[in-house]
Amino acid sequence: MKKKWIPVLALVLVCAMLFGSCASHGKTLMKAGREEISVNVFQLYLSRMKGTLKIAGDDVDSEDYWATLLNTNNLTQAQYYTDQVFEGLRQIAAALILYEELGLKLDPAVEESIDAEIDAMIEEIGGGSKSQLNSVLAAYGANITVLRDAYIIDAKIAQLKNELFKEDGSRIGSPAKEEFYRSLYYRGKQM
Repeated sequence: MKKKWIPVLALVLVCAMLFGSCASHGKTLMKAGREEISVNVFQLYLSRMKGTLKIAGDDVDSEDYWATLLNTNNLTQAQYYTDQVFEGLRQIAAALILYEELGLKLDPAVEESIDAEIDAMIEEIGGGSKSQLNSVLAAYGANITVLRDAYIIDAKIAQLKNELFKEDGSRIGSPAKEEFYRSLYYRGKQM
């Protein structure tokens, strides 16, 4: 009688593990083809924006900074940068659809290097503990799974750019380059 329950218990455990792993990605913010971008990835990108602003010298740790109104459209800094990150993710979602339509696939070596980088972070930042690294990442609305998702997105976008333009931009047509240089030349001349 006890042996009958072993397969059922195994099935329940597998389901629990699957649902648990899906939850670690976070609630879906937007879908792009078969790709999903979670709210947690959005929070991580917001944190990246904050880090970029901090490096640029902005006082992002001050609540006054985020409540400051911008002159042009009565948005606060927080609203403006949140909108910027959301729009950037919409563009990423569109790029992921194109990535899928072109039939591109990440090289397993790229995923292995991402995993190696995360393993190095577990050692360096988490002291060898995934839960310790997760507690550090929680301040950014992320965990190891969300960080990996963001790295995968970045790798796919880089691969798409290379596919479309080549690394040196050699696939950009001459008329587009000529128009770009002409508009820059006239702007430079006006200055």
